[in-house]
Amino acid sequence: MKHRKSFSLNFYLLAFCFCFIKEKSHDSSTIKPITYYKVSFGGGLGKGYPQSASETGIGGSLEATIQRKKKLYSVSTRSLGEIGIFDNSNVNNNISSIELMYGKVLSTNTFFCSISGGLGYAYSDEKGEFISREGGWFFGYYTFEKIKKNTIGFPISFKIFYIPTKFYGIGLDFYANINPNNTFYTASLCHQFGKLRSAVKKRKIKLW
Repeated sequence: MKHRKSFSLNFYLLAFCFCFIKEKSHDSSTIKPITYYKVSFGGGLGKGYPQSASETGIGGSLEATIQRKKKLYSVSTRSLGEIGIFDNSNVNNNISSIELMYGKVLSTNTFFCSISGGLGYAYSDEKGEFISREGGWFFGYYTFEKIKKNTIGFPISFKIFYIPTKFYGIGLDFYANINPNNTFYTASLCHQFGKLRSAVKKRKIKLW
């Protein structure tokens, strides 16, 4: 009976030590903080600004994000307008949005992708009736009526980023804003700064 008790006690002690050593010997584990803070900005091309028909416009974005575990909370602003290099007038057809978004992220140590959706306030400027022209044919200045519109939009964003350091990342942002006035889409190259990930730390094996 004593041998059985001694064997049981030794077995439990060995099992405990094995579990303890296994937990301590995770030499490539990543210690992730609870919260990350990110600011990203970028530019690219898109479609859907007022009176654009099928023409491509130029877009920009600015976004601040808090990541808590796998959840994302963002506030952002987006814009898309006609390129208008040779358009010398008082109105540039454009649409912008200010939005609040919630999303989920899937990440490794150096890559992450996310999808987010939310609610936004979309507003636009577009050319109305022609009013006047000043100057010559080639360098004249054209004045149009400015038509302003605003509505509620539903933004969707998909991102994929490469994060070479803890503080900087670069990636792509595919975005759409669905709204009654002008649904618009953009694809942007973005830069991201902040507390993006934590370092990989190696733990030493400890037996006590």
